[in-house]
Amino acid sequence: MLIEKNNALQQIDTYFPLYDPDSRAVNWWITAGTPKSIKMQAVKTLARKDDFIDWMQAKWAYNIFDVDWLWSLHKKDHPYWQQNRDIVLHALKKWKTTKDGVWLQVAIQRVHPHDMLAQEIMADAKPLLQSPWAEETQEFQSWFLSLWQHVIRIHLARGEAEEISALLKKHWDYFDKKWKQYGVYSIEFKSVLSNIFRWYIYTGKFNEARSFLGDIKKKFPYSFYRWESILALNIEEAESIALSSHKIYHYYSDNYENDDYFWRAMVDILPLKELYRIATNKLIYKEYRKMIAKTIFTRAILLNYDNKKIEEYADLAGNLNPSIRELINEHISKDDYYKYISLLLKIPRLRPTVYLGFCQDPVNNHIVKFSEFDIDSHNPNDNNWWCRYDISSLKEEIFNVSFWEWEKIPRLEAKTSVGLRYYG
Repeated sequence: MLIEKNNALQQIDTYFPLYDPDSRAVNWWITAGTPKSIKMQAVKTLARKDDFIDWMQAKWAYNIFDVDWLWSLHKKDHPYWQQNRDIVLHALKKWKTTKDGVWLQVAIQRVHPHDMLAQEIMADAKPLLQSPWAEETQEFQSWFLSLWQHVIRIHLARGEAEEISALLKKHWDYFDKKWKQYGVYSIEFKSVLSNIFRWYIYTGKFNEARSFLGDIKKKFPYSFYRWESILALNIEEAESIALSSHKIYHYYSDNYENDDYFWRAMVDILPLKELYRIATNKLIYKEYRKMIAKTIFTRAILLNYDNKKIEEYADLAGNLNPSIRELINEHISKDDYYKYISLLLKIPRLRPTVYLGFCQDPVNNHIVKFSEFDIDSHNPNDNNWWCRYDISSLKEEIFNVSFWEWEKIPRLEAKTSVGLRYYG
């Protein structure tokens, strides 16, 4: 069924493109000129006569807010924004004349929060959110949820926290309504909460984020440990939250965004003293401690620490990593710096950066057992002894995982059902 769905989406994409491939305009079907594609010409002609075709293209056209709400803060002079506004005006006009809610949905999904049109669109949308929805069709429920999400998006960009709080509390039932046709309402609801956290942190509103987190945790006590870790006021607090997130992940089914990606990225830039504290904390996962201990030992060698310290860190690394203990002891016993270098060459896993992410298989979600003596050919520049310690890249990674683990911001990309597209 999934293959059939993707095939159908690909067919739709040939008629209703995200944007004109030549001009890259997203509003191509409501502007002057004739597109080169015969199929696009047909859409443009039919859209003037048939509201359904018109709506299909308006709905399918590239929308930056499908990618990230944060884009309203960037590239304000980009031609996309005026093109997008043309679509908003077009949809708003259709809504006013037909009173068909699908056009209101297009308008509110696309409008820039600081556009004067946003207030007019919200004024039409918010009264509709007072309607009962739980017993309606799945199509109506999805439409209703979409209006709610984008009213929140607009209030968020305007700094209207009280309105956001009221909208959330009014509609906690989105979370309680579990199933819909293609997913779970609770997940969509929590994704809106996640977007609010991301916005506050990205814009430096940490106090607002902590206050919001306190309110949300009353409703979702076993979720959002990721954000607690990011908003921690010191290293120890971030660490303890990361530990708690693992317990929550294992023991509670109703959990969301409880990963420790931020803490793992933060560990990479910690000084040796802090790493030692973590490696000797028995509450930390042993697999993490094993990797950290090897990094401590490696850094001590590379930074030419005195022999006493090197021996101390060697004992820690050896005790936590029995497979290399004998080799470590053999090379440090002679108190020869060149022996230390020889040891590093023999054990590729001895590297100056921790990279705790290599502990976890992201597909199967279990601890990966790397051989200490084999070169990692899949991650040659990160998981071997010759990997460099690039503090700028490591700090950038902390920024990236703070928002979305695989996503770099800002970047004008669209993730669609038919693949990754680039616009402009």
